[in-house]
Amino acid sequence: MDLTSRAHEGSTVRVRVLQVAEADFEVAGEAYWGGWRHEVVDCKAHTLAHVGFSSLRATGREGPVMGDRRPAVVPAAGGTDEAVLKVVCDGWKPFAKVPVAASVEDAVRLGRPLIETGAEP
Repeated sequence: MDLTSRAHEGSTVRVRVLQVAEADFEVAGEAYWGGWRHEVVDCKAHTLAHVGFSSLRATGREGPVMGDRRPAVVPAAGGTDEAVLKVVCDGWKPFAKVPVAASVEDAVRLGRPLIETGAEP
């Protein structure tokens, strides 16, 4: 999660979350690190609304934010969306033994081994 992207608006917080792709992920011959999920979290209602996605190439180049805002929902227990809500609203720190990334490239380097092990927050 890009903690520097947090923007508070009343009881809601806009944030972007890095979705890391597998190491060999390519589209049309171009490597991608993954992409940014853009979310609006309502800490008072304990809901999350997806508000778009932007691709992230392995060069660091970001695509435009695409997609329509979805209705806010209470995230399913144990999933990534619930983890986002807990980090934003409660200060929860998943993967406590994994260091905080200093850059997007660093986050990808740290995240890819977690994908390979099937680790979930």
